[in-house]
Amino acid sequence: QVNRFNKCASRGLLITDRHLYKLEPLKNYKSMKSVPLTNVTGMSVSSGRDQLVIFHLKGSDDFVVCLNQPSERVGELVGTLAHHFKTEKRPFQVNVFDAAACTMGGKRRTIALETSPGQDQPEFRKNGTGLVLLWAG
Repeated sequence: QVNRFNKCASRGLLITDRHLYKLEPLKNYKSMKSVPLTNVTGMSVSSGRDQLVIFHLKGSDDFVVCLNQPSERVGELVGTLAHHFKTEKRPFQVNVFDAAACTMGGKRRTIALETSPGQDQPEFRKNGTGLVLLWAG
């Protein structure tokens, strides 16, 4: 996960039928923040294998995460949320991108994707007015 100050941190992600939870893995997965699914307006996912996901939220900063498991989970995540929004009869937009845009710290930012050989873990870095996600590829 990357925060509005462009800092990277490992976080757990839990989705229930009502909330999206950000969890702190170093503190036995203690809940740090919950976002009601009613505040989620849509999501953007990268077209590559990097598993970058942006949850677009109304009235606040977007939630930007890079899923970090050996198996790809983006399809499962999109399917689960799409099913939830369909049963709630609410619109849900999914965007697929090569370079993303999100809101962080009240400002629009772009996120570029770059492969970096030898990169062990995905890492967000500042890149001018935006961010770049470095990943092993």
